[in-house]
Amino acid sequence: MKNALDLLMDVVEDTECLSPEKHILFLNGQETETLSPYQIDIVQPFKPLASNEPVNYAENLYDVVLILGSKHVKETRFYIARALSVLKTNGILLIAADNKENGKRLDKWCQESGINAEIFSGHKAKCALASKTNTLNEAVWQAWEAEGKIQKNKGGFYSCPGLFSWDRIDAASRLLIDTIDMPLTGHGADFGCGSGYLGKSILEKHKGIKSLDGYDADLRALEACQQNLAEANIPINTFWEDLGLPQTLCKKYDFIVMNPPFHEGRQDTPALGLSFIQNAANALKRKGVLWMVANHHLPYEQTLSHCFFKVEKCTEENGFKVFRAEK
Repeated sequence: MKNALDLLMDVVEDTECLSPEKHILFLNGQETETLSPYQIDIVQPFKPLASNEPVNYAENLYDVVLILGSKHVKETRFYIARALSVLKTNGILLIAADNKENGKRLDKWCQESGINAEIFSGHKAKCALASKTNTLNEAVWQAWEAEGKIQKNKGGFYSCPGLFSWDRIDAASRLLIDTIDMPLTGHGADFGCGSGYLGKSILEKHKGIKSLDGYDADLRALEACQQNLAEANIPINTFWEDLGLPQTLCKKYDFIVMNPPFHEGRQDTPALGLSFIQNAANALKRKGVLWMVANHHLPYEQTLSHCFFKVEKCTEENGFKVFRAEK
């Protein structure tokens, strides 16, 4: 999103659309030097990019709303719809997106929704600048809001566009559930819990679980996870944590399950999974067990052997491998 952010800040500076007295919102936002003089509500659900605690913006009205678009069509249009719902009449709207991540669609979306926008180009990105007028096609942007919110996917799980495997059950996670052939008991955790598929599945199969905690870097994932596990009859807690960095967790667990991420944008980043493994080892009790699944090409074996007393590759099929590691 760097290209889009650079262009957005250029447009902010060139048009002088911000001022200290204006009430400003930045959706999918990040702190920058350009924005430092202003009081801005920054909404960023992804922990590694967040600079503040979650902001409840839905009941406010804003003079200016900035949006940093994502690579997901429905997620970006959802941000546009949310912006229009909280923007004052004649308020200013700025939307920026990388050309490879919906930037080329901005002009079309503005026309569809009745936004009369000026389009800027630069940094291999596009930015739309507009004001909220009575020309809006309210039915269009309300449909965008509906399609982008947390909803049940084809697998019957609550999720939303922008989350990993949001509209289906991930094949690797399904393989992990099918492979766990020993009872899970005691206090457990799901690292990178996403919408909660692993957690819900193990609770259905393993009746000796006393509590389950979900950890994820995306606030939307935690909200969906809470909905999916709402009927559990044991304590369920969720935590907004970036497990791609070393963490000292306040709890110790009897078991951990995980399907760790390995992408940052379009790049393979095995270091993410390695950090998850190290954090899992630190969070497990003595003789605690880690069950994890990964793509077959990822180099996790050495770190698993270093962090755990006993490591077993339980299965490898369809491009995935499942490990059981005992501390």
